[in-house]
Amino acid sequence: MNDEEINTATFNSINKKSDNIIDKTDYEKIFKSEEYILNHSDSVLDIIIIENRLITASKDALITVYNLENFEEDYKIRNHTDQIKILTELKNNTLVSCDKSIMFTKFNNDYGYKINQIILNAHSESINKIIELSDGNLMSCGDDKLIKIWNKEGETFNISTTINVHKLNINSLLQIKRTEFVSSSSNENKIYFWDLNLRKIICILENIVCSLNSNSLYKLSKDYFIVGGLMNNYIIDIKTRKVFKKINTHSFYFFNSFLKINENIFFQGNDYGDIILWKINLDKNKNKEWNIQFIKKIHDFGINNIIKYNNYIITCSYDKTVKIFKYN
Repeated sequence: MNDEEINTATFNSINKKSDNIIDKTDYEKIFKSEEYILNHSDSVLDIIIIENRLITASKDALITVYNLENFEEDYKIRNHTDQIKILTELKNNTLVSCDKSIMFTKFNNDYGYKINQIILNAHSESINKIIELSDGNLMSCGDDKLIKIWNKEGETFNISTTINVHKLNINSLLQIKRTEFVSSSSNENKIYFWDLNLRKIICILENIVCSLNSNSLYKLSKDYFIVGGLMNNYIIDIKTRKVFKKINTHSFYFFNSFLKINENIFFQGNDYGDIILWKINLDKNKNKEWNIQFIKKIHDFGINNIIKYNNYIITCSYDKTVKIFKYN
């Protein structure tokens, strides 16, 4: 296995606020107490920020919209009929939300909204991930073992391709290049590399015990992505399509829900409700090592997503809450 250093040049840049955080003690202070707790009637499966709104999706089929100025609820959207596992933002600030159907919602400046399209029964079972591809089309996957590609035609989307090769539930998707995407199925313990243009498998990585969480794939840079799994994280080399490094997490839990802070630090959530701070350090040979700086339980059950907004870090969980932590 190649132990060359991970190229972090293209990692997502952090909001300037976080430059004030200099060591793990500062990070630990963030999670001593939450600034806000938003309670829901059922598990909160995903969160996203679009413009000046915090939007949550829950198992009770509700979308809740909050004002980011005070984190107070503005309204609920009740057009779904089943649990909403995933939220995605399109390039035109449109919200895409999924149960078995796919709904497109556009928000107004006056805090109102308009539903532009609903694709009813887009999948026969729950949709676990939907992503916008570089060409503007969409790709979805679900518990029905199918991957579907939706072509954009004007302001609407229509089915283009159905891919039926998986034998078990498909949990996550990630486009790694303009012409490639990855799909993972935790039950199959495999990572699939696909050619988007040819609609065919390039290769399959075996024995990757992937998380059940739809946010378990995360792109680190143009060269690497990370897979959250059971007891391990896997760093995948995009060019060679091989495991670059397997990182033991020291716990018998699924690890998922990534948030990149800077080129050397990221947060990760697990299915026990822990927040984990990872830091990349150089060993004596100047090779990069991934080390856990601290683990802190912040939710009663698993963390489904972690996002940031200005000087807030926001998490959502199966314990029916969204927690908002502030750092200075």
